Amino acid sequence: MKKRISVLMLTLALCLSLGAPALAAGGFSDVAQNAWYLKYLDTAVSSGLINGRGDGRFSPDDDITGAEAVKLAACISQLLSDGSVTLTNGSPWYASYMKYAVEKGLIDAELDEYGISAPVSRSDLMDMLCRAIPQAQRTEINSIPDGSIPDLFTSAPYRDNVYTLYRMGIVTGANKRGACLPDECISRAEVAALVARIVSKDLRVGFSLEAPASDLPELLRRAQADGALCAVASLGYAPDYDRDAAMELYPFLTDVPADNYIDAGGYELYLIVPCQDIAATVYAADLDWENYNYIRGRLLGIVEGEPFLLCCNFSDIVTNSLIVLSTANGEALEFSPSISLKDGTLTVPERGVYDFTRY
Repeated sequence: MKKRISVLMLTLALCLSLGAPALAAGGFSDVAQNAWYLKYLDTAVSSGLINGRGDGRFSPDDDITGAEAVKLAACISQLLSDGSVTLTNGSPWYASYMKYAVEKGLIDAELDEYGISAPVSRSDLMDMLCRAIPQAQRTEINSIPDGSIPDLFTSAPYRDNVYTLYRMGIVTGANKRGACLPDECISRAEVAALVARIVSKDLRVGFSLEAPASDLPELLRRAQADGALCAVASLGYAPDYDRDAAMELYPFLTDVPADNYIDAGGYELYLIVPCQDIAATVYAADLDWENYNYIRGRLLGIVEGEPFLLCCNFSDIVTNSLIVLSTANGEALEFSPSISLKDGTLTVPERGVYDFTRY
């Protein structure tokens, strides 16, 4: 009888273990043991600043809303300033955090109805989190020269605070060039990493970014190291082009031969720098309406191994030029430079073209 009871209990225990979801690290069922953010999540949760969504889930890929971002920044500010968090939910739940954030200068004004419920952008969250860190605690450990974060506009109001987080080792960038992706959303996993690096100096990341290239050989070295066939920069609106101002950003414009100017017609001006032994053939881009893609129109010019200026694009929606890059072994890549309607940055292929625009 005892043997039957023991077997029954063993069977029941096995069934329960199979039927219940196994809790992974941090006590969350949807966090893998090898998740890249695991060490950050444990620290963020233990700080009391991050918690789950309920039902044992952390939901690492979810966005966070503006209201959640304000609460997080307010709690971090109070923790770092006072040593503990005494803020609690109000009515509505975010009211007390919003009031505190405005009073402490974490945000300039209360969020509107849309900002409260919409996903917060990476730049807005970084701006809030930097403001939440007391000035005396903003110890910089990294060499991040001005202009080295490739997709931060000089005029962006959050620019200085984002640079501070990079220099503190709290933000490391979204790719090997250290892009910020300011207008993109940010996941809860990424937020956990930021929070952990804020509260624990031991988790901050030491790294460096290169200052913008000051001469053509250095630019080409970087482009080739990136596996690119050419480097491209947007020089802005062609009718307003100020060569002297552009020279301050791109001193190697003096290396562009005077005759190396191709006019496809339009309002956008680009500096194209083919890598060594790469020929650039520029065509007018004709739209194939049947297949809805661009095809080669008339030949506009051929430049072999030298930088050149390209004026193109009457519209932000339709491009009118097509650049074909060729090696000694034949054609390798074609693309049409344009400006993104989403964030005003240069749109080029992810591989093969090195964007060195100074935003």
